[in-house]
Amino acid sequence: MTSKMMKVGAAVLAAVGVLTASGSAVAFPDGQRVLVRNAAAEQCVKAQVVPRTAGAPPYQLVLAECEPTDPAQRWYFSWGTLRSDGAPGMCVTPVRQGLALMPCEESNRSQLWVSVPLSANDPTDHIHPAEHENTSWEARDGRIQLRPTQSLVAQAWTYQPVS
Repeated sequence: MTSKMMKVGAAVLAAVGVLTASGSAVAFPDGQRVLVRNAAAEQCVKAQVVPRTAGAPPYQLVLAECEPTDPAQRWYFSWGTLRSDGAPGMCVTPVRQGLALMPCEESNRSQLWVSVPLSANDPTDHIHPAEHENTSWEARDGRIQLRPTQSLVAQAWTYQPVS
């Protein structure tokens, strides 16, 4: 096994992440449906349909009031990819405008994500590309963008289980 394969394997395993429920950390298994909440905005990530234009992704990740029954706000990890119940077959993908949902492609490594606790006892996580620890999701102007990783509350995320 090459070191690159081991690194990707570790990233996929790390994508299991941490789930915070009532302040205690528990395993975040593949397939567990959660709301992804930003600690600064107290809003949740939503897959919002955008008007179709040439080259534009069909969904954009935005912040919205948390609504556990909204399929566009129900997220889950599947083999390192992050997906929404509101857009089957689509995976979170970095795009020029921020983050979007694009068709899942097994060979597209930019669709692999890792959720890492900010510190040992912190209930919040950074979410970053599996191969780029130096950039993280950041809530900015109602959208989610990739920005240089810092200790910012705008880059702190929690997971609320939904059934």
